[in-house]
Amino acid sequence: MRILLKNRIMAYFNNSTTDDYLTYYAETLLHILHRMLFVYGTDTEALQFEEDNSAYASFRKLLIERALKENNFEKVIVLAMDGEKQDKEYAGRTSKWKRIRYDAYKKLSLKAEQARLAKELLFDGNFEYYQELKALNIEDETTFYSKLKTSLKNDQRWQVKNMYVKLIEQEQDSEEIMAYVKENPAYIVKYAELLKGNYPDEVVVLYRNHIRAVSKDSSKRSAYQDVCALIRRYKKIAGKDDATELVNELLILYKRRPAFVDELRKIE
Repeated sequence: MRILLKNRIMAYFNNSTTDDYLTYYAETLLHILHRMLFVYGTDTEALQFEEDNSAYASFRKLLIERALKENNFEKVIVLAMDGEKQDKEYAGRTSKWKRIRYDAYKKLSLKAEQARLAKELLFDGNFEYYQELKALNIEDETTFYSKLKTSLKNDQRWQVKNMYVKLIEQEQDSEEIMAYVKENPAYIVKYAELLKGNYPDEVVVLYRNHIRAVSKDSSKRSAYQDVCALIRRYKKIAGKDDATELVNELLILYKRRPAFVDELRKIE
C-alpha cells in the first residue's frame, strides 16, 4: 500500500499537466513521502530526504531542528543563511531566518556577529532587538544612542521610521520627541504628558492648534464628540481657563454647526 501511495504521489510530480496543482500541493505531498520514510524507513533516509528538499522552508526547519538537538549551531547558521538568500524577496520570511541565525550566534557567543545582525533586525522593524543591541554595545552609551538615533532618523523606509519613534519613546528623549511632534502635530495627544514638564508653553500651543485643525475637518456628530474628548484631555494639560477659552472660540467659529455647538456645551 505504501508503494502504491508513493507511486501515485510521484505520478503527480511526473505529470507535466498538473503544474498549477503541484505549485500549491507539492510541499504537502512531499511531507507525506517524508512521513512514510520517518515511520517506516531509516533515520538516514529521512535525513537525506530533508536535505534533498531543503529548498522548501518546512524541510529546512526540520534540518535546523535536528542541528539544534545536536548543538550544531554552525550548521544552523548555514541553513538559516540559505533560507535568507532563497526568501530575500519576502521580508517576513527573511526576518524569521535571521532570528534563528541570531540565536545560533548567541549560543556560540559570537558577539560581533550578534551585534551586526541585531542591528539588521532592528532596521527590519523588530524593536525587541534594540535591548539586545544595547547590551552588546562596546561604545560610550551616549555615543551609541546618538549614532543609532541618527541612522534610524535618516532612513526613509517606513518600518525604520517606526523604529526611530519607538527608540526616542523608549529612551524618553523629550528634546527629540518635541522635534518629532512639531513635524507631526497629531502626536501631541500621545506625548503631551511626557513633554509638558520641559515644554509647557509649546505643548499648549501645539495641542490647541491640533484641536483647531481637527475641528475644521469635522462634519458629523461622532467627529464632534471626538473633538470634545480631545478638549477634555487638553483641559488636564492646559487648565480649565485655557480649555474654556478654546471652547468659546469654537462656539463662535462654528455657530452654524448646531450638532457641534450642542457637543461643545456638554463640556464641563
